[in-house]
Amino acid sequence: MKKIVYILVISFFSVNAQKGNTIFKGISEGMTKKVFKAEFKKNKSDYRGVELGNGITWVLAQSNAIYKPKDNLIGIKFIAKGALYPINELGNDETQKYLRSTVDYLKNNGYTLFYEDPDEDWDWPRLFNYSNNYGVVLINYIDKKVAHLIPFEWEVQYERKFIPYFELFSLEPFLKKWESEGMGKKKSDL
Repeated sequence: MKKIVYILVISFFSVNAQKGNTIFKGISEGMTKKVFKAEFKKNKSDYRGVELGNGITWVLAQSNAIYKPKDNLIGIKFIAKGALYPINELGNDETQKYLRSTVDYLKNNGYTLFYEDPDEDWDWPRLFNYSNNYGVVLINYIDKKVAHLIPFEWEVQYERKFIPYFELFSLEPFLKKWESEGMGKKKSDL
């Protein structure tokens, strides 16, 4: 009996020790793939239609977790609802609406602008400079989260399709990624 209690106590502390900063609802930094998958399946409806108002609805797919190193969750990726399976182009105007409305929503909910692509057309899919990789980055310093938004290009049957793309990260791993990619040399509000 003591052995069972000991194993349960160790298991409890192991699971809670790996939980880091909350990224979104029940998803936390440091989750393993197995724990993320269980959380996603358990609360799938919470992640399949994240509405921000103004007709903006994001979807998180189970395959859209970002890990670094291999089995340590640091962020998640959202895609516009209706843009998945098969990939449908939302068009320039709708993509721009998704990106601008989400930035406004985040700014009204504790996020501040950290970086915006110096090209004025960062949210215009056909003009976005993909060599940069970052359109706009906002940080919520209180919740220690980072939001990254860009227009994203997919090639479907030799045709280019554009959709908005939205990532949420835990702050510390994002800043490490930012520095490792040499973005620290670019103008930001850091």
